[in-house]
Amino acid sequence: MKKQWQKYAIENQFWIQEDLYYRGSGISPGNLPKKIYPYFHEDDSTANFTLPLWQTGPVVKDASLLMVDLYTHPSIRRLVDEVLEVKHVMLSEIVEKEFMPINVDTLDNNERRNDFPRSFVVEPVFEDFVDGSEIVAFIIGIIPWDSYFVDALPFMTSMEVKVEDKCGAEFSLLIDGPSVHFLGYSYQHDETKRQISAEFAEFARYEGGSVTNAILEECSYTLTVYPTSTFAESYKTNRPIVNAILSLAVFLFTTLVFLSYDMMVERRQRKVLSNAQQTNAIIDNLFPKDVKQRMMEEVKETARVQNDRLKKRGGVFGSKNLMQDHLAEGEVLDQDPLGKKTRIGKPIADLYAETTILFADLVGFTAWSSTREPSSVFELLETVFGEFDRLAKKHRVFKVETGMSRKRNDVLSTH
Repeated sequence: MKKQWQKYAIENQFWIQEDLYYRGSGISPGNLPKKIYPYFHEDDSTANFTLPLWQTGPVVKDASLLMVDLYTHPSIRRLVDEVLEVKHVMLSEIVEKEFMPINVDTLDNNERRNDFPRSFVVEPVFEDFVDGSEIVAFIIGIIPWDSYFVDALPFMTSMEVKVEDKCGAEFSLLIDGPSVHFLGYSYQHDETKRQISAEFAEFARYEGGSVTNAILEECSYTLTVYPTSTFAESYKTNRPIVNAILSLAVFLFTTLVFLSYDMMVERRQRKVLSNAQQTNAIIDNLFPKDVKQRMMEEVKETARVQNDRLKKRGGVFGSKNLMQDHLAEGEVLDQDPLGKKTRIGKPIADLYAETTILFADLVGFTAWSSTREPSSVFELLETVFGEFDRLAKKHRVFKVETGMSRKRNDVLSTH
């Protein structure tokens, strides 16, 4: 089988020159080695099979690097044995570029990436798609760790990432927008800053049952992300303080408006109450209790009619029409079918079969008052009229009117 592979590789090595040609490279890769050779130039007769390096992507610039037996490399051999055991893709521990003494120089070689740690992944290739099929080849990829984070963040954003594997290795990267920089091994991060940790590379984690022939040395990975000072500063803002001040200003303004409105309402209520008390006092002095009671009932009836009309006119929106009617009709609130103005309720008028009317004159009042101050005249009249009111109340007499008229030059008539 080994000789057959060597013969096949020699006969089909044209793909190397063809790849370089289509890439526009004038490099001559040389000839492919005729035999599979060990990695460290030492023959390992204990191996059950060989794992020659064949096709690479991108293509190597030196064909002599092909046909090397990767199974003779200790790290690759350990991971290949684990893949043969679990039949699942596996990711290696963290390694440096020098873990491969042979310089695999490819067309996309970038010296800037030489310092970046790497891991290699081994993917089994099965004979067919049926479960339990035999592994016939392997796809091995060497992955610099910066390739996971290139273009991971937008511009003006930076974070520090610590990568740890369970095999004991650790390194740190600076992700500065779309670019990645290597910070070194055992880099000291600011542990006082808030950080986020998560498992990584779950695609290469074996979660199957127990293995039988070997202890699985799986190197799972954990990423810990730290914000940089620049990133932290970008999220520091005085917006919460501004929002708090605006909220306080709105609250104070609303409170001031409410207090002002409350004061105006209270002042209006005091004014209305004062007017009501004055009106009530005037009515008490002018009319008997039964007349006062009937007048108050008429006022209540008038208010009821106004409320009913307001509801029929559309609530608050009908108040304008109601005011227009009131101004057009004066004190009359309704009309009969003929258009004549009527009033609500019956007029306050009582029939008395027997009445007594008292007329009283103050003789010599004109001559007396002409030599007195107005205040003295007022005090005299107030005393006289007050006495009439007291007597009327005492004898339950209805005083219709108290007035004055001059009949002669020296006579004051009251009635």
